[in-house]
Amino acid sequence: MRVLLPSSHGYFRVRLSIFDASWAVVSPLLALYVRNVSVLSARDVQTAAIYCGLSLVFSLIAFMAFRLSDGDSRHFSVHDSLNVVKAVFTAGFMTALVLFTFTRLDGIPRSTPLIHVFILTVGLIAMRAITRFRDNDGAMTNGANHSKIEH
Repeated sequence: MRVLLPSSHGYFRVRLSIFDASWAVVSPLLALYVRNVSVLSARDVQTAAIYCGLSLVFSLIAFMAFRLSDGDSRHFSVHDSLNVVKAVFTAGFMTALVLFTFTRLDGIPRSTPLIHVFILTVGLIAMRAITRFRDNDGAMTNGANHSKIEH
């Protein structure tokens, strides 16, 4: 007979939003493009690939650790946006730390991780805000209910 655990002892699920994963792929490329176009040239492709690969891995780990996909899109709040900021800063810090430790960020401008963190944060929060307002269908959530009251 299987014993059911209370919900407070829930297990860790691997959940990722398709948008979160795709934005984690695109954002380091955008950061490299914004910072310096020559980094994406043929001779520096290996350096850019290492940076993009590590940032993708650390971003996905941070997204799963902070459970960004567990929230309800209709109820996106300030606490959810703070979790997004924490996850992105953790991923950016881990990427910069590992790359600086092993390669001293050779070939990558030093401001690229900051630009990457900014682009990733803005994209994730903007998509969640757009989804929240789209799901709301223009209805007032904090306004007075003007429907007929029945007793």
